Amino acid sequence: MARVLKKNKNELLDVLEEYMADCKYRDLRRTTIRAYEQSLRLLFKFLEEDYKVIYVEDVKEEHIRNYIDFTKERGKYSYVANEKNVNSNVPQNRVDFDKKVILFTLNNYLGNIKMFFSWCKDSK
Repeated sequence: MARVLKKNKNELLDVLEEYMADCKYRDLRRTTIRAYEQSLRLLFKFLEEDYKVIYVEDVKEEHIRNYIDFTKERGKYSYVANEKNVNSNVPQNRVDFDKKVILFTLNNYLGNIKMFFSWCKDSK
């Protein structure tokens, strides 16, 4: 069900919607899909804020490396993709708030990012 991406520039969030639809079509577990979406939205926020990158075609390997470094440095739950969720989730009340992001989590993020961009490449 991977859809063919347009030949011109494709906005990250639009492509994310297509990717999430494809994940549902492939019957991935809801928790898996949610993890993919959460990690990708965090990356996309970083790309837009730090590099003004909003198109899939403009993402470079350097951006991903810098995002991983950024994620290593920040504390858990100190960076959110959607500010609206902060009020309802109250991350600062979590026991592990602002603790170091563990290697397992970083590897999951990196795996999710690789799968997304592989899917994008295969969808062209």
